Amino acid sequence: MRGVFAHRGNRRVGKRNDMVTYRPIVALDATTIAYLHATSWRSAYRGILPDEYLEDDIEADRLTHWRCRLSAPTERDVGVLALE
Repeated sequence: MRGVFAHRGNRRVGKRNDMVTYRPIVALDATTIAYLHATSWRSAYRGILPDEYLEDDIEADRLTHWRCRLSAPTERDVGVLALE
């Protein structure tokens, strides 16, 4: 782990001098989010969901989902990306 950070008010605190920048997700992030979503499903749901489903093109399914969701976000659609 490169550092552990928490927000206190408007400032970032953490261990070491490595700082992480956070930004809101936007529609252009759909591909990255879909990849992370599919990868996490393959790990978390192995043995729960059928292997055939997990080995199928769930990235394309998740990409469609995230493109749709981020193209017209509501106030419930909140997310952040951590950047280094």
